[in-house]
This record gives sequence, structure tokens and C-alpha cells, in this order.
Amino acid sequence: MKMEDIAKGLCVSRVTVSRVINDHKNVSQKTKERVLKYIRETGYQPNLAARTLSRKKSNIIGIVCSHAHTIMVSQILTTALSRIGSKSKQALMLHTDNEYTEKAALMSIMRRTVDGLIIFSNFCDNDFLGQITKEHKNMVFNGPGPKDSLSVRTDHSLGMKQIMTYLFKLNHKDIHYLGAPKEMNVTGHDERQKGYLENMQSFGFKPSTSFANGVDSKSGYVLAKNLLLGHTQRPTAIVCYNDELAFGVMRATLELGFKIPDQLSITGYDGIDILSYAKPSLTTYKLDPRGIGKALIDTLLVQMDSDDNISKINWIDGEFIIGESTGPAI
Repeated sequence: MKMEDIAKGLCVSRVTVSRVINDHKNVSQKTKERVLKYIRETGYQPNLAARTLSRKKSNIIGIVCSHAHTIMVSQILTTALSRIGSKSKQALMLHTDNEYTEKAALMSIMRRTVDGLIIFSNFCDNDFLGQITKEHKNMVFNGPGPKDSLSVRTDHSLGMKQIMTYLFKLNHKDIHYLGAPKEMNVTGHDERQKGYLENMQSFGFKPSTSFANGVDSKSGYVLAKNLLLGHTQRPTAIVCYNDELAFGVMRATLELGFKIPDQLSITGYDGIDILSYAKPSLTTYKLDPRGIGKALIDTLLVQMDSDDNISKINWIDGEFIIGESTGPAI
């Protein structure tokens, strides 16, 4: 299939299709979504290999990233960008916020002269990502990627198991999980929810989940108010996808007059430094954003210097932190 076939099938011009694929601004959002949906349904994949092979070195590393506004991701990016500069290279970053923009960003950046690519994927499924890895060998995923891909990861199953085991020891059984947006769960990118479900089921407790509209404090605040006001039986603990959601949950909980942790225990995930100064301090699983950022660049540089495709996972450990936001279930 060629771009002409897509244009004919949608009754649009070839130029319009090309603009969508190359993330050109002069296309309406409605048309962009229509073209990307058609591309996804037909399985169209442009031949990028020939273009990549013909390029000269650019000393540019591409980054495709979502949630760059969150504290954890921004810390990872700050380290990665500093590392890129220290290696006398430049960065080209495209920000995404849903499946359509993530696919468009990936397709666009692979048409540009980049020597390597770092992907923070939260919305694309592994079938699509697997196709991309066949087109460009110098690629590293932050978090889980498609089969046999190169990635830098933290064991979130272990992290969530430590959180859940601690809550179980405190006699919590009615534990609610406040998760990331649904589209992240659909594509399998919310490993933390998977860990929550596995641990609840292994202990024979009934899972309870809800999904925030974002991964920021405001989203956690809004969802927590609806949850605590709408439930006839309030959970004894709320496990949050990240610290920022947890901070919003804590604010809503206190505004509604509940005591933390006497009436409700709350946990986060990420271990953001600034929240260690919150009152009460947050029980969380602390990641290593600087270690992750450095590993992403160093792993990519090793791949770029290799003639072969390196397939491995570079694991970065986290640490379980007990704060004042959790206590025994009453």
C-alpha cells in the first residue's frame, strides 16, 4: 500500500496524507485522526529503512515522550538531555498525549535525520512498536517495549508487591487502586495496576479500581473526591499510580475531614523528593530518575556503536519507602 492508496480510500489528497504522516501543523485535528485511524486499521507501514540507510550521521538523538510535565519524567529527561549534551550531541524531542499523537510523532521523527531514538511509550500497542523497531536499530524504550527490543526498566511488579505486602501486614483488605488513564491500561503500559491486581487476587481480596483523566495532582484530587463521596463503603487504603495522584488524593481526603492514616491509608509511586517533605510524608516506591536518564543515553550509545541489534533489558532498581501516610486498618 502506498500513500496514494490511503488518499484514494479517504478521498483526500496525497499531500494531506503526507502532512499527517510527517506531523505537519497545517492539518485539522479531525482529518489527522481520520488518516491515522485508517493507517492503523490497514496496517500501513512506510518503507523507512532505505531512507535511514542513505542518511549521514547527524549527531541528533530523537526523543518521543508523553507526560513530560510530571516531576518524575521531567527529572529523567533533564538527566538524559544533559547526558546528550556532554556527548557533544543534540536532542530533538516530540511530546505526545494520546495514541494518535504518539504514532504521528514516531512516524514523523523517523523521517528526520536522527542517529538514535529514545521512546517513552504510553499509548501505542506492542504490534505497532514492533514494526517500528524493524525500521531503526538504534532505539531504546523507557519501560516495556516490544519483544526483543532494547529497554531501560524498573521492576514495577516488585515495587507494587512491596507496597501491597506492607498494606496486607497492616490488615488492609479493602484496597482501591487509583490508576492512570484507561488508554494506558488498554495498551498494557500500566504495569503497576497489573501488580496490584495480581497481589489482591493472590490474597483472595476483591480488587477495586478507577482511572484518572491524567497523572497529575488535580486528576487525583477530583477522582478521590468522587470516590470518597460516592462509595457507600469507603476503602481503608488507596494505592495510587504515582506520587502526584497520591498528593491530590491526600488533599481531597483532608478537605473531606478524614484523618490520614487513621481513617484512610494512601500510597504513591515514584518517590518524588519534594513529597518527602509533605505532611504526612508519603509511603511510596522510590525510582531513580537520574539513573534511568543516564542509562537510557548510555544504552543507546552502545547500540549506536554496534553493528548488531542488541536485545536486552537494563534494569534500574527502586526502593520501598515507608512514610506517615499509611497505618493499620481499623
